[in-house]
Amino acid sequence: MQEKYYHIPEKSLPNKSVSTPLPVNHEGFSETDLSEKIIQQAFQNDPNEGIQCLFHCYHALLCSHAVRFVSSKAIAEDIVSDIFYEFHARQLYHTITTSYRAYLFASVRNRAFDYVRREVHRSNSLEYAAHVSIQSAQEPDSITQYENLCQDVEAAIGGMPIKRRQIYLMHRFEGKKNPEIARELSLSIRTVEAHLYQAIRQIREELRSKWFLLVLFLYTEYPANHRSDQDFTPTNPAPMNTSPHDDLLFRYFSGQASSLQKNQIEEWLRDTSNLALFYQALARWEKQNLQYQTDTKEAIRRHMQRMENLTQDSARQELSRPAGADWRRRTPRYWLAAASVVLLLCAAIGLYHTFFQYKTYATEYGQTLSFGLPDGSQVTLNANSSLRLPRFGFGDDSREVFLQGEAEFQVKHTHNNARFIVKTPYALDVVVLGTQFSVFARSRATRVALTQGKVQLFYKAGKKVQKKSMKPGELATLDQRGHQVAITPMENPAAPTAWKEHRFVFSATPLSEIALMVQEVFGVKILILEPAVAQMTVSGSFTAHDAEELIETLAEASTLTYSKNKRTITIQTQSN
Repeated sequence: MQEKYYHIPEKSLPNKSVSTPLPVNHEGFSETDLSEKIIQQAFQNDPNEGIQCLFHCYHALLCSHAVRFVSSKAIAEDIVSDIFYEFHARQLYHTITTSYRAYLFASVRNRAFDYVRREVHRSNSLEYAAHVSIQSAQEPDSITQYENLCQDVEAAIGGMPIKRRQIYLMHRFEGKKNPEIARELSLSIRTVEAHLYQAIRQIREELRSKWFLLVLFLYTEYPANHRSDQDFTPTNPAPMNTSPHDDLLFRYFSGQASSLQKNQIEEWLRDTSNLALFYQALARWEKQNLQYQTDTKEAIRRHMQRMENLTQDSARQELSRPAGADWRRRTPRYWLAAASVVLLLCAAIGLYHTFFQYKTYATEYGQTLSFGLPDGSQVTLNANSSLRLPRFGFGDDSREVFLQGEAEFQVKHTHNNARFIVKTPYALDVVVLGTQFSVFARSRATRVALTQGKVQLFYKAGKKVQKKSMKPGELATLDQRGHQVAITPMENPAAPTAWKEHRFVFSATPLSEIALMVQEVFGVKILILEPAVAQMTVSGSFTAHDAEELIETLAEASTLTYSKNKRTITIQTQSN
C-alpha cells in the first residue's frame, strides 16, 4: 500500500518544525505527532484513515480512563469501541468543529456513569451486595473493596453534626427539595442551603484522597438528563483569569489537590472554552498513568469489521441501542464482570438510595449470626434471615429495624427513651423501649415471643391500625388471613429461641409444618409422599446441625424412612 502524506502549515503546530511531510501510515505513529489537525485532515481525505489515526492516538488513553470508573477492562473497551463506532458511522468528524479529544473524553466519562446507572437500576435487588457471605462470594477482593468504599462514605456522613447530617440525608436520599426540608424542620431556606453546602464540602475534604469515589459520589448530585456527550461543565462560581499549571491539574486528576486547588480548577472550568485544555491535560496525565496495555491493532480490526458489516438498516438498529448494549450478549463472563462492577460501585454512586441509606445483616441457610447495634442492643439472626437498619442517625430519635426471617433481640434502653421498632413484611410492628424478645417473620407465619420487659404490637385490621400489649412469657401470633393477633401463654418459654443452640423443640407439630421449617432454615426440600405421614405429629427436643441430621433423628424415633437426592429429602413409611 502506498503511503499518503499531508503537509501541515507551521502555524497549525506551534513550536514544532514541519520541514518534512508527516506520513499517515499508522505503523510507528507516536501519539505526540498525531495532532488534532492531522487527524482532521486525515478524515477529510479518507474517513477510514482518519478513524485509524484516532484509534492510535486515543484508544489506549480512553480505555485507561474508562476502566477507572467501571473497573472492568472488557466493559471499558466496549464503551470506547461504541464511541468510536458512533463517531465513524454517524460521521461526527464532520459535525464536531472543536476538539475530537474533548468530545471523546467527555463521552467516555458520561458513558461510564450512564452504564453504571443503567446496571444499578436493572438489578432487582442490589441489597444482595450486602448479603453476600464469605462462603458464597465470587470475588472476595471485590467485596472487601466494596466494604472499604462504603465505610469511607459512611464515616464521612456519620461525622457530620446531627442537624447537617439530617438535612443532607433528606436531600440526598429522600429526594426532598430545599423548601420542603425547610418547612419540615422549621428552618429558613438559606439555613438549609448553608448546611448542604457545608455537608458537600465536608465530604469532599474527607474523601479528597479517593478521587474515584469522590467523583462518583458527588457527580451523581447532578441529574443525568442535564448532560450530553459534549456537555461536561461543572456548575461553580465565576471563572479564574489564568489557566492552572499541569502539575495542579495532575494533582486534581490523582485526587491529591487541596480543597482550595479543587475550587480554583472548578471555577476555571466554569468557562466552557477551557474544557479543551482540561481534556488535553487529562490525556497527558492518562498517558503517564495508563491502567493497562490495550491491543489497539485488534481493536481497529474489530472496528473495521463492524463497519464492513454495517448496512443501512442495521445501522439504524444498532445506533438506536444504548452505547455498550451489545457487550451483554457476547459471553457469560461479562455478566460476572457486570455483577462485580455493581458490587463495587453501588455504595459510591448513591443512586440506589434504599441500599445506600441502610445496612443489612444476613445469614445463609444453616447459619446463625450474633452482632451488636450502634445503640448497644444485641441481635442474633437465625438461618436464612436478614435485618436492615439505617446507616446514619440510628438512635437519634428512634431506632427502626426491618426483619425478614427470625431473630432474637436484647434491646438496650437509651437515655433519650428512643423507641426500638421491629418492622416485618407482614403488617406487624413490634415497639419496645428496652426488653428481650424474639420475632418470627416468614411467609407462613408471624410470631412474637416475649422473654423480659414489655412490648406493644401494631398491626392493620381492615383499614384501622390496632394495638396490643404483651407481657413476659406470652406468644403473639398474627393471623395473616384475618389480620388478627392472638396472644397466648407460652408452654415452653425457651422453645422460640432454641435454634440458637441448634435445638428444635416440637409440641404436637405436624410433619408437614416441620418440612416447611426445614426448607426455611436449611434450604432443603422435604417431600412427603403420603398424606397420612404429613399429618403425623412430633413432640420433643432434637439437636441437629443440618437437615439430614434432623430427619435422620426423627426417622430413628418413628417408623419412617427417608432417601436423599441432592437438595431433596423424601420421607415415607418403612413398609413402602
